[in-house]
Amino acid sequence: MKKHSLIIIVPAILIFCYLANVDQQAAFMFAGLLIAYSMLVYLATKTKNNVLITGIFLAAIANVIGTPLFILNKLMYSYSGWNAVKNFDFSLISFLHVYAYSFPSVSLLIGFVWLIEKCTIRYSSSDYKRTKSAIEKIISAPIMQKTNGNNVIWTFLFFILLIFAVVLAIVMYVNKIAVLGVEPERLPFRMVGILFYFRGYVLPIMLMILFTKTSQSTLVMILVIIMALIVGTLSASRGITFIYMFPVIVRILVHKSSFQRICLVGALVVFSYVVTSMGRGLIYSDQGLSTMDFLSALLTSESEFRFDEGVFVALLNVISTISNRLYGAQDLVLAYQYVLVDPWSSFWNFLFTGSIVSDLAGDLYGLVFLPGQGYGVGLGLVGLLTMVGRANILLLVIAILFFSFLAVLMNRFLTRLFFDERSGTFYQLYYLILFIAAFNFMQATLLYLYGIILLSYVLGYFRPRRIIKMRAKRGNAVGL
Repeated sequence: MKKHSLIIIVPAILIFCYLANVDQQAAFMFAGLLIAYSMLVYLATKTKNNVLITGIFLAAIANVIGTPLFILNKLMYSYSGWNAVKNFDFSLISFLHVYAYSFPSVSLLIGFVWLIEKCTIRYSSSDYKRTKSAIEKIISAPIMQKTNGNNVIWTFLFFILLIFAVVLAIVMYVNKIAVLGVEPERLPFRMVGILFYFRGYVLPIMLMILFTKTSQSTLVMILVIIMALIVGTLSASRGITFIYMFPVIVRILVHKSSFQRICLVGALVVFSYVVTSMGRGLIYSDQGLSTMDFLSALLTSESEFRFDEGVFVALLNVISTISNRLYGAQDLVLAYQYVLVDPWSSFWNFLFTGSIVSDLAGDLYGLVFLPGQGYGVGLGLVGLLTMVGRANILLLVIAILFFSFLAVLMNRFLTRLFFDERSGTFYQLYYLILFIAAFNFMQATLLYLYGIILLSYVLGYFRPRRIIKMRAKRGNAVGL
């Protein structure tokens, strides 16, 4: 317990001391948000809803880390553009006004999920105790295990899929298919979209499944890391790098997690993030590089994260860019200032289209694109609730109830699909799907959430029957 506490206490003290020396307002916001979000994460654990717990933890990273760095970099922000903040003045009072809407909204969300879980519980208390502890366990073989015939076959298939993932990444890079920020080639039969979703969703799940069948040795994990860096770099996507590296992260972090393992995962994420960022800069600077020339230039290029001011400051900059992907202070500031003209119709439109603002990029950020151009910008769940709360309190309660039911449904269906009642643990694939579900939940991307709920329900519908039949047969065989 003491070692796990050091994971939070030591970095928190270091960050606070640095911020206090640079900007006292940023240090005050960091301390206040750390205490507030620690309470929210603690309350979320009481719901025993792993989707909500993971989502609140992501929101804590985005706000506790992102907001102080948002204050430190306030000179980078302007009225409109990618760094838009409109008329926000970065004063402490203004931040208090913003979080006066977001904190009660998140607290009410946690309360509603807890209430719904209590009122609609379908598992016995003993099953819930096992489910609560299952997040700390994992069904996996030891790091080094004796291989048998089946294990060798699965390992062979896994290596074939690794090679296929790298070859596919090279082919897509050469043909400018699904390379972030690069206009793709036109292909028939919607092949660009098919390849994009196959590489981003189907292939990582296939790799995760086959990874659990291997020995999961150090060599296997190193090969996965190399593959993830190649695929993520050639696609110029940090998210792709993280998704493909997720099996190794789960293997290191969840299986007998310790302070050293958590530090290793943190270093691995930062390293992969920097490498992918370096590759993105090369792609944008020269799209004519061949694959081998590109990888060669990558090894000799300079990172966009400068270490001139010290390693600690450079790491904070990396963490800042990561936290910005989770929708933090900038999105809350823009959401707080935006006024919904017709909140009820806007929210109704959001339920079916996934967008509460017709032109989010133009209305919030002030971005203007040429015909046929466009870049994805988001608002996030906390920002959406802040915007709705500013417009209508009753609508805010309805919106929180809606998202509470979504969180409960996803948690129930994913638990039914991946929870092994015989061992009281989750299958490894659960952690990848859980992260995708929680990440999209905090992004408030409804179409993905609808799809996750529907797919997990359909797949999990038949699994309990099969388990019941197996148990019945075993019971009859032993005379029960």
